Amino acid sequence: MKNTDIRQLRHQDLSAELFTAFNRHQEITQCWKRAENLWKLEPHNDTRDWNETQRYYLLLDLHKTIGMGGNVSGLFEGERLIGFFSLESFRFGMQRDYVQLSHFHISSESRRQGHGRMLFGHACRAARDFGAKKLYISSLCSPHTITFYSRMGCVEAEEYNQLIASREPGSIQLEFDLVNAPG
Repeated sequence: MKNTDIRQLRHQDLSAELFTAFNRHQEITQCWKRAENLWKLEPHNDTRDWNETQRYYLLLDLHKTIGMGGNVSGLFEGERLIGFFSLESFRFGMQRDYVQLSHFHISSESRRQGHGRMLFGHACRAARDFGAKKLYISSLCSPHTITFYSRMGCVEAEEYNQLIASREPGSIQLEFDLVNAPG
């Protein structure tokens, strides 16, 4: 891994230029779908990229997270952003033990190099700082994404947040146990 560092971002750090070289690209040929209480892989044809409008809304969302006391952190190689996450500060669930990992992305050319594991660990520490016991993730249903989260120790959420799930139909609702996980 090249020289990388994770920095918590502030409003003044967020700009369109920060995301100019960030490559969101992901080809999805299969997706996990639930049918009759069983998960199965089904053919799916989708490409995920960000256009200028989507980047604009991403920036608005990240500013909102910071404004509401959440954590937006970036993984940098020198001054180039190669990954980032946003973590909402409000807790929810029956026991108010969940916080949401609302964004988690590694630039396409930087995947499969250990960056995701490092950034996920940082997100978990930040979630613990918010007093959470569980990290809630509404995940893209692609096998690559689900495999990553499974390797991190995530499982299907015991308690679905219906508002989040309804905003992201087709996503898989996951959780990570922050109390019993190492680190």
